[in-house]
Amino acid sequence: MAITLVQHTSIFGATPPVHIPIAASGSGNVILVFIHGGTTSVSDNIGNTYIDLGLNTSGTAGHAWYTYNSIPGATSVILTGGGSTDAWVLEYSGVATISPVDTTGLISTASGIVKGPSLTNNYSGSVLVSFFLRGNPSGITGVQSPWSAVSIDTNISFDGSFGVADYLPGATGTFQAIFTPTESSTFSSIGVAFRPPLLPITLTLIDSVSLSDTEVNENEKTLVDSIVSSDSISTSLNGSHLIIDSVIVSDSAPGSFSIQSDHLAPVTIPIVEQLVNQLVPANVKTYFIIEE
Repeated sequence: MAITLVQHTSIFGATPPVHIPIAASGSGNVILVFIHGGTTSVSDNIGNTYIDLGLNTSGTAGHAWYTYNSIPGATSVILTGGGSTDAWVLEYSGVATISPVDTTGLISTASGIVKGPSLTNNYSGSVLVSFFLRGNPSGITGVQSPWSAVSIDTNISFDGSFGVADYLPGATGTFQAIFTPTESSTFSSIGVAFRPPLLPITLTLIDSVSLSDTEVNENEKTLVDSIVSSDSISTSLNGSHLIIDSVIVSDSAPGSFSIQSDHLAPVTIPIVEQLVNQLVPANVKTYFIIEE
């Protein structure tokens, strides 16, 4: 499923604590908040935890927070701290529910054509989001294709203009939002890319030892119980941490079973092999068939 913008909204000149009403949020989504102001914490009425991306612009007090793998049903995003606040809230579905940030970028302050920071995505299905702030309250009305303008706003109280744009490139590369019409001014911008979930990978473990069905099934049960009994499994190899979603035993193929996870990548498959070889009974030799 491709990453999709579910909803977006904005608020201007609000006095903290700021309560931004949104449509009820979905389950497992990313909620991204761009802020102009001195906000020190972000939360919502359902208890999602928001993380500061650490992208702080110089002078224009721009920054960004997000939550991921969201609890559903949030209807108010709450900003506390600072003075007059402007904010933009965006919700995306189809984002990875573990370590969703692909890359980030920041132009703290610059003079020239108003643009977002360069973003180099590592996953072809990532969504790239760019936010700018500038002191001139007029002029910018959109963004160059293939980016899409999510929101272009003017805040008279700040005497400035703002813009949010996003792009799903469908390939890896380096991309940059150019806001239009192109004109020179002093501006700041923040960028972030969120990645999609990894495609499920199945590791099929095949028993190569000649055992009776009873012995094989008992060996399967030992390994299955070992894995299923843990919500997550850690190994010491490079400090990697893996989550196993399910273990499937096939009655039609005694001596074989599959481990499925949405959190495996080719680079982590050897870690899973090492893990299973540690858990499998000593008299069972293991082989793997990898299916994507």
